[in-house]
Amino acid sequence: MILSEIIISLLLFLGSMLVMFGALGVHRFADPLCRSHALGKASSLGICLILSGFWMAMDDEVSGLKVLLVITFCLLTIPMASHLVALYVYSIQGTEVTLKPDSPATEQHVHTLKNPTERDSQL
Repeated sequence: MILSEIIISLLLFLGSMLVMFGALGVHRFADPLCRSHALGKASSLGICLILSGFWMAMDDEVSGLKVLLVITFCLLTIPMASHLVALYVYSIQGTEVTLKPDSPATEQHVHTLKNPTERDSQL
Protein backbone atom coordinates (compact mmCIF):
# COMPACT_ATOMS: atom_id res chain seq x y z
CA MET A 1 0.00 0.00 0.00
CA ILE A 2 2.77 2.43 0.85
CA LEU A 3 4.69 1.68 -2.38
CA SER A 4 1.63 2.33 -4.54
CA GLU A 5 0.97 5.64 -2.75
CA ILE A 6 4.57 6.69 -3.36
CA ILE A 7 4.30 5.82 -7.06
CA ILE A 8 0.97 7.66 -7.35
CA SER A 9 2.39 10.73 -5.62
CA LEU A 10 5.48 10.64 -7.83
CA LEU A 11 3.39 10.41 -11.01
CA LEU A 12 1.15 13.28 -9.93
CA PHE A 13 4.10 15.43 -8.91
CA LEU A 14 6.09 14.80 -12.09
CA GLY A 15 3.02 15.39 -14.25
CA SER A 16 2.18 18.66 -12.56
CA MET A 17 5.79 19.81 -12.82
CA LEU A 18 5.85 19.06 -16.56
CA VAL A 19 2.62 20.97 -17.10
CA MET A 20 4.08 23.87 -15.12
CA PHE A 21 7.30 23.79 -17.19
CA GLY A 22 5.20 23.79 -20.37
CA ALA A 23 3.34 26.87 -19.16
CA LEU A 24 6.65 28.48 -18.24
CA GLY A 25 7.97 27.70 -21.73
CA VAL A 26 4.94 29.38 -23.29
CA HIS A 27 5.59 32.43 -21.15
CA ARG A 28 9.37 32.59 -21.65
CA PHE A 29 9.90 31.70 -25.32
CA ALA A 30 9.61 34.54 -27.81
CA ASP A 31 9.09 32.52 -30.98
CA PRO A 32 5.59 31.03 -31.55
CA LEU A 33 7.12 27.84 -32.96
CA CYS A 34 9.14 27.33 -29.77
CA ARG A 35 6.06 28.06 -27.70
CA SER A 36 3.96 25.46 -29.48
CA HIS A 37 6.77 22.92 -29.17
CA ALA A 38 7.16 23.49 -25.43
CA LEU A 39 3.44 23.34 -24.83
CA GLY A 40 2.86 20.28 -27.00
CA LYS A 41 5.64 18.12 -25.59
CA ALA A 42 5.44 19.03 -21.92
CA SER A 43 1.67 19.08 -21.65
CA SER A 44 1.25 15.74 -23.45
CA LEU A 45 3.60 13.92 -21.13
CA GLY A 46 2.45 15.85 -18.05
CA ILE A 47 -1.24 15.17 -18.60
CA CYS A 48 -0.53 11.50 -19.30
CA LEU A 49 1.49 11.19 -16.07
CA ILE A 50 -1.25 12.87 -14.05
CA LEU A 51 -3.91 10.64 -15.56
CA SER A 52 -1.74 7.57 -14.98
CA GLY A 53 -1.50 8.55 -11.31
CA PHE A 54 -5.28 8.88 -11.14
CA TRP A 55 -5.65 5.54 -12.88
CA MET A 56 -3.47 3.83 -10.30
CA ALA A 57 -5.38 5.53 -7.47
CA MET A 58 -8.78 4.27 -8.70
CA ASP A 59 -10.10 0.92 -7.64
CA ASP A 60 -12.82 0.66 -10.26
CA GLU A 61 -11.87 -1.09 -13.52
CA VAL A 62 -14.48 0.73 -15.61
CA SER A 63 -13.18 4.11 -14.48
CA GLY A 64 -9.64 2.97 -15.21
CA LEU A 65 -10.66 2.05 -18.76
CA LYS A 66 -12.15 5.51 -19.22
CA VAL A 67 -8.91 7.10 -18.00
CA LEU A 68 -6.98 4.92 -20.45
CA LEU A 69 -9.21 6.18 -23.27
CA VAL A 70 -8.60 9.77 -22.18
CA ILE A 71 -4.82 9.16 -22.13
CA THR A 72 -5.00 7.70 -25.64
CA PHE A 73 -7.08 10.65 -26.84
CA CYS A 74 -4.60 13.12 -25.34
CA LEU A 75 -1.64 11.35 -26.94
CA LEU A 76 -3.37 11.47 -30.32
CA THR A 77 -4.70 15.03 -30.27
CA ILE A 78 -2.29 17.28 -28.34
CA PRO A 79 0.79 16.69 -30.55
CA MET A 80 -1.34 16.95 -33.68
CA ALA A 81 -2.86 20.26 -32.55
CA SER A 82 0.59 21.58 -31.67
CA HIS A 83 1.86 20.58 -35.09
CA LEU A 84 -1.07 22.28 -36.84
CA VAL A 85 -0.50 25.49 -34.89
CA ALA A 86 3.19 25.37 -35.82
CA LEU A 87 2.33 24.86 -39.51
CA TYR A 88 -0.07 27.79 -39.42
CA VAL A 89 2.50 30.08 -37.81
CA TYR A 90 5.13 28.83 -40.23
CA SER A 91 2.94 29.66 -43.23
CA ILE A 92 2.03 33.10 -41.85
CA GLN A 93 5.63 34.09 -41.10
CA GLY A 94 6.88 33.16 -44.57
CA THR A 95 10.02 31.49 -43.28
CA GLU A 96 12.62 30.56 -45.88
CA VAL A 97 12.98 26.84 -46.46
CA THR A 98 16.18 25.40 -47.87
CA LEU A 99 17.42 21.85 -47.81
CA LYS A 100 21.01 20.86 -47.17
CA PRO A 101 22.93 19.98 -50.33
CA ASP A 102 23.82 16.53 -49.02
CA SER A 103 20.21 15.68 -48.16
CA PRO A 104 18.71 12.84 -50.23
CA ALA A 105 15.50 14.84 -50.67
CA THR A 106 17.32 17.81 -52.20
CA GLU A 107 16.97 16.54 -55.76
CA GLN A 108 13.22 16.16 -55.38
CA HIS A 109 12.40 19.27 -53.36
CA VAL A 110 14.73 22.15 -54.14
CA HIS A 111 12.56 25.10 -53.06
CA THR A 112 13.19 28.31 -51.28
CA LEU A 113 9.86 29.68 -50.13
CA LYS A 114 9.96 33.36 -49.36
CA ASN A 115 6.31 34.01 -48.59
CA PRO A 116 3.07 32.04 -48.38
CA THR A 117 1.68 33.46 -51.63
CA GLU A 118 4.71 32.15 -53.52
CA ARG A 119 4.08 28.71 -52.08
CA ASP A 120 0.44 28.83 -53.16
CA SER A 121 1.40 29.86 -56.68
CA GLN A 122 3.79 26.89 -56.93
CA LEU A 123 1.03 24.43 -56.06
